[in-house]
Amino acid sequence: MPIMLGSAGDRFARLNTAELLVTVSFRLWFASCRDIDAAGAIWHKGFDMAGLDRDAVVSFDLLVRMIVASKKQGVDAR
Repeated sequence: MPIMLGSAGDRFARLNTAELLVTVSFRLWFASCRDIDAAGAIWHKGFDMAGLDRDAVVSFDLLVRMIVASKKQGVDAR
């Protein structure tokens, strides 16, 4: 069942809980690149609240770092 946030026009209104966790975590991870003191310490708290272990946090961080690196230099998938 999707979590309803704000008005029907809200872009997050139709996301389910897992999708919302990933979306918000991505946004906070990227925000931490701009302001390390403010967002850097909080992007992983959603994982903690969801009961995910430290490996999930490390894996998510690694995934996002690979996405960022692939945008800086194209991925060769030959």
